[in-house]
Amino acid sequence: MKRLLPALFLLSFSAAVCAENELEIQAANFFRDLKAASPNLSERLKQDPVLWDKMISAAIPGMIPAEKQNPTAPKEKAPLYPARLIAQNTIFYARLDRIDEESLQKLMAEMRITARIANRPVGAILDLRSADNGDFDSVARFVALFTPQPEKKMHFFQKIPLAVLCGKKTNGPAELLTILLERSRLGISLGETGAGNSLPRKETVINGRKWLVPELPDFAKDVPLGKHTPMIECTAYPQIPFEQIGKISIENDPAIRRATDLLRSLHAIRRK
Repeated sequence: MKRLLPALFLLSFSAAVCAENELEIQAANFFRDLKAASPNLSERLKQDPVLWDKMISAAIPGMIPAEKQNPTAPKEKAPLYPARLIAQNTIFYARLDRIDEESLQKLMAEMRITARIANRPVGAILDLRSADNGDFDSVARFVALFTPQPEKKMHFFQKIPLAVLCGKKTNGPAELLTILLERSRLGISLGETGAGNSLPRKETVINGRKWLVPELPDFAKDVPLGKHTPMIECTAYPQIPFEQIGKISIENDPAIRRATDLLRSLHAIRRK
């Protein structure tokens, strides 16, 4: 069985390359190819739900049986925080606990104000370590905020280095935002591995069973499946309560301290 499984995985994946609904078709092809290649093995696995689920999840990361999704109560909207200048006013710090249109508009307003001050910061930090809700539709607009446009003059925050703090509580849209900023070379992620729910899931019936299949939005077709590991791994917590930002030393928050050192170093290199 161990020798047969890798070949089945490859067969399933190759059949779905360039498909429009790629993951959904991958899943359907996987069931079809498995049954065609080894009917007895297919029937044997169906009689062992635990092994069957592990096999499917290994073949298509992020795909899970619908009945295994943990029910969650609707979350209250996280508060919106004003931006702060930290580290002797050299670093722009913005904590986002949710990713949605409202938080985007607030961040844009804070960035416009900061860009007009005399002594502007040398780097920016987006703190997503507690961002566990929001909507995926807003992610692309957050990325666009830091993406230079050929036909437009670069604004201030597209010229300075960006650090994105993430951790085990970074979930859903925030985890996807972290990945896209890093893969687009717009920011450097620091912290710990995220929750692993960086893509929305759609319920789909495949082979007579309901599955939750990750959806790949047009702006995130190349996003790796599974949990995201930051570019720079460091201790993500404890996270200073926002009310204490600027009042106590950043030494109390190892991730902020690490990001600040990094941004200042990058600024010094650029000046040379």
